[in-house]
Amino acid sequence: MHEPDEKEAALLMGNFDPTNPTYLTNHLPGAYATKWFGNSGCFKEVFLFMDCCRTPLLLQHWNRFFSRAGNDTTAKLFFGFGTKWSRTTREREMPDEKKVRGIFTKTLLLGLSGAAAEPVEGNPKEGVITAASLKGFLIENIATFAGPQFNKEEYEPDFAYRPDGKNGADIIIKTVLLQKFPIIVRITSSLPGKLIIAYNGKEDVSQSFPFTASPGDIRVKLARGIYRARVIVNNEETTNIFKVTGNEVRGKETTIDFNIKSSKHVNRSNKKV
Repeated sequence: MHEPDEKEAALLMGNFDPTNPTYLTNHLPGAYATKWFGNSGCFKEVFLFMDCCRTPLLLQHWNRFFSRAGNDTTAKLFFGFGTKWSRTTREREMPDEKKVRGIFTKTLLLGLSGAAAEPVEGNPKEGVITAASLKGFLIENIATFAGPQFNKEEYEPDFAYRPDGKNGADIIIKTVLLQKFPIIVRITSSLPGKLIIAYNGKEDVSQSFPFTASPGDIRVKLARGIYRARVIVNNEETTNIFKVTGNEVRGKETTIDFNIKSSKHVNRSNKKV
């Protein structure tokens, strides 16, 4: 994913007037400004978040305050837009606040507060938010705050970053205390056994939970990511792949169902209750 070019988003100032050439330059072009500061050689990272409409508007001139851009491209850049090019952004009253918020901003602030963090290998208590993890968090969770009144095309965010070789995984935004989210593993089995949950399939960070016959719900808390759950009963194994999005709360947990039978099989589910 490359840096945005002509697909700009601009912050229009209070005295901007598209009908008056004198005031056409009273705006701040977000992507251009981000690259301008990034190429100045003064910063290691520059992050841009814009929750604004990106409907086309023809401008004859850039803002006058920009001097000639530098050519230092070593700074890491991250661009996060609340909507795709040529579309409008959306806002609504948030049920948990009873206030109108931008859908993108609401999801973004939750992610930056720590929900978008992924585990740091070798340190189970530390999490890291990268451009890649934040992008994934926003894409996975923005629909939760959009509500049913908007179609996906009306609130789909847009992202770009530099460098783009690792899809933003090498752009570190912040490190945080790792958050964990409630998950329910529902097991139906007439025999005792063992539940093993592994993060991204890595057995060295797996969690093991022995259970008795008819165990019902096993409640665990897990960090955001993709997991492989294995239930072993009578030397037979059942596998289930599921995702923790980082937006799970008590009463809205991700539930993984295991209905253990006598033969081996594989289930895949990721549903909300």
